[in-house]
Amino acid sequence: MRSIKISIPVSLVTWWLPLVGGAIIGFISGTIERKIASAIISVGITSAIASTFYILLGFKVLYVPLLGNLLPVILVISSVVNSALAVFVAYFISTKMIRSTFEGNNAKIEFYARDQDEINEKLNEIATQCSEPTYSFHSENEVEVTRRCEGFTMRYIIRKEGKLFKVTLFINGDQ
Repeated sequence: MRSIKISIPVSLVTWWLPLVGGAIIGFISGTIERKIASAIISVGITSAIASTFYILLGFKVLYVPLLGNLLPVILVISSVVNSALAVFVAYFISTKMIRSTFEGNNAKIEFYARDQDEINEKLNEIATQCSEPTYSFHSENEVEVTRRCEGFTMRYIIRKEGKLFKVTLFINGDQ
């Protein structure tokens, strides 16, 4: 929920722009949040606040004689479209983004994958000249894999999150 403090003010400024407001809020939440569920909840809260604000503004404050009763209808439709787009963008970014943190000769990389084949495909470039993997089962939904490579140790934790697997990869350089 770290993205709420940024996304609420931004949504109040951009929500009136059809499609753009939802895409911006989805991008912010999907980028800042580290879990899919947190990104979706954050987008839902932000969308509800911005939609409520603009719909109340359209019904109670604004009156455009040219549009008549059409303005509130346009605001409701725009809010629904923006909310749906924000959720879609947040989900897409959360599942497709690879997050990396580097400190000295250590790295932490997080990404989502659909299955073990996709995990192996993403790690094959790094795992050349590595030993056979050592598996540790922490629970039914969590497995830790360790591999000694030439010049570094690679340890990754695979967690089941919904239909996807979240992989947290730790690379520690040998000293």
